[in-house]
Parts: sequence; structure tokens; C-alpha cells
Amino acid sequence: MRRRRRPLPPLLRARASSMVRASHARLTRL
Repeated sequence: MRRRRRPLPPLLRARASSMVRASHARLTRL
């Protein structure tokens, strides 16, 4: 089993963090 980890591009990381932040805001708003 080959494990070759490739670093995520900053765009994907930014999008993921923004999505997490939006979901967290929605949860806190409830």
C-alpha cells in the first residue's frame, strides 16, 4: 500500500475552512 501524501493547494484549504466556518456559524446561530 503506497502512501504518498500530496499537500493540498491553498485554494482547497481556504474553501474547506470557509465551509467549516459557515457550518459552525449556522450551528451557533440555532
